[in-house]
Amino acid sequence: MSAVLLFSRSHLFARSLPPLVPTLAPTLAPTLAATLALAVSSALAQLPTFTPTGTFALPQGTTSIVWDVGPDGRLIALSGNSILQQTARNASTYAPIGSIPAGLVSSFGPSFIRVSPTGTIAIGDGNFGAGARVHFVDQAALSTAAPTSTASLALGNFSARWSGQNLLVAGAGSDFVPFLSRVRYTDATTPLTAIRVVSNIGGASGGVAITGNTVYTGVGFAGSGLVAGDVRAFNLTDLLSTNTSMNYTAAAVLPGGPAFSASPLATDRLGTLYVGDSRFSTDPASGVLAIDPATGQRLTLSPAGGNRNYAVAFSPSTDELLVTTGGIAYRYSIPAPATAALLSLGLLTAARRRRA
Repeated sequence: MSAVLLFSRSHLFARSLPPLVPTLAPTLAPTLAATLALAVSSALAQLPTFTPTGTFALPQGTTSIVWDVGPDGRLIALSGNSILQQTARNASTYAPIGSIPAGLVSSFGPSFIRVSPTGTIAIGDGNFGAGARVHFVDQAALSTAAPTSTASLALGNFSARWSGQNLLVAGAGSDFVPFLSRVRYTDATTPLTAIRVVSNIGGASGGVAITGNTVYTGVGFAGSGLVAGDVRAFNLTDLLSTNTSMNYTAAAVLPGGPAFSASPLATDRLGTLYVGDSRFSTDPASGVLAIDPATGQRLTLSPAGGNRNYAVAFSPSTDELLVTTGGIAYRYSIPAPATAALLSLGLLTAARRRRA
């Protein structure tokens, strides 16, 4: 099914640069440079134009399955205690690459699997309260011959995101008060410690996303005076260096109002924020929100229509957005931001050559 793009504002359509002129008078070069610079700046301030590029099937199983985009663009998934990998980018087939010992995750299923750029796999066990744990295993250590033991620590877990060797985990403690923690993973033998960096995140944790030096997290359920879908931005450097916790409400609020239930969250290389719909939705407007964090401008991607849940992820190696629902991943290409800049550079170079 073709993608349905629901635009909240008509001017969200991407702008195009003016037609190229074959001959440039020398006196026009400075004016053209300024005009092109303005056009590039304006285009980059808009939400990107999303172009559907295909679909593939997500891994299926008899238990709850979580997945993430691996460093090479192939999905890595956890089904039961088996770890699967997509056989090729955008393929609909998956093969086991190893397993973890049985009984490490909740009978309801894991909360997440996250793969670091260097191949460390973090798994939230999906348990609640004091018994909740996050497990770590290196992909290179996996074997299909036998389960691979994990390093782990006690930590409430709902969602997470890697930044280098640091994992930021959204979860809750035995008191069920949501927070965001930082865990640094060095290797399988180094003891793990969780440092709480954000506290009092409403009634339940939302997702986690990182772009540049900004971390987004949000409120899954209303509570403590906060509404569901509230999303706030934090400084990544601060969260990676602090040993004290800041209050969630001290951070900047995402403009444009609440975004579904703030989970899952993702970002692309342009800095666009994406919010999936995990509300068990009967909303005809359900989908994935694409949000400009600077202005709050947003549009909805609903490739399979409304009244359903949607998840979202970005694949850096393929430069594609994955919008998923009903066991299908819908792929969208994201335009390269350098295109307009390179075009302007080419025009100015042509102008100089004509003056020479």
